[in-house]
Amino acid sequence: MAKIHNKAAQLHKHELQLYQRRYFGWLLTGLVIAGFAAGWAFAHYENHWVMLCFIAATIGARGLLYLMEKRWDSGSKEKLKYFKGGQIEGYVAWMLDDLPDTFHVFNNVIIRPDQDLDHIVIGPTGVWAISTKSGRGFLTTSHKGDLILNNEPTDWSLDASRQAMRLRDLLSEPLAPTIPWINAVLAAPLTYTKLINPVKNVAVLSQHNLVEHIGKSHGTLSASEVKRIVAVIEKMPRMEPKKPTPAAAPSADPSENPAAVP
Repeated sequence: MAKIHNKAAQLHKHELQLYQRRYFGWLLTGLVIAGFAAGWAFAHYENHWVMLCFIAATIGARGLLYLMEKRWDSGSKEKLKYFKGGQIEGYVAWMLDDLPDTFHVFNNVIIRPDQDLDHIVIGPTGVWAISTKSGRGFLTTSHKGDLILNNEPTDWSLDASRQAMRLRDLLSEPLAPTIPWINAVLAAPLTYTKLINPVKNVAVLSQHNLVEHIGKSHGTLSASEVKRIVAVIEKMPRMEPKKPTPAAAPSADPSENPAAVP
């Protein structure tokens, strides 16, 4: 089994949490404002204008709830995208776990402030930058060599190539003067592929050949080179699940722990 250095799909989980926090934050703000307005109106109920304002605020609060409900429904596609993306990344990470123990797998490595690389694999067969996509269907190429998903052009291979080049740029300084070749991989596990690899220098792989392609390619790295590259990537930022802050242990000195003083 490969050495897995961190969990997959953490960026999608983080994005989903941000989306939900924004939604419930606006909802809570609206309810608090409506609550204060209702309390003030009841405190001055003898004034007819106040009661009219209270009725208007009640209608406004109901309208706010309706708009928030519509916003939640319209965001279903966005939420589904986060769920699907996270599930597929987790699935690919699970498959990569079948690689031999001479391989190292990193997930969700930050390569730009607003972008992560889904998976990086380092082993005897080289360095692999893997971009994972959750699309389904038939994946092939046009007569010009462009990637086609369900008869529609897609820039998946271009994204994978750019991410591999970005990773090479990040590794060029700490690994100079010996910079390894970065193999660009597009992992589309839910597609049926009929194409000749590579597609514009990107290996397009499905669930049937991803692990085999990486594990059985011609070896290019020695054990010492693998260790050296792993040490560099270990220092790169990654999306990690937040760990709960442990409670502080009580002090042994009674003067610093009032509860322990009789």
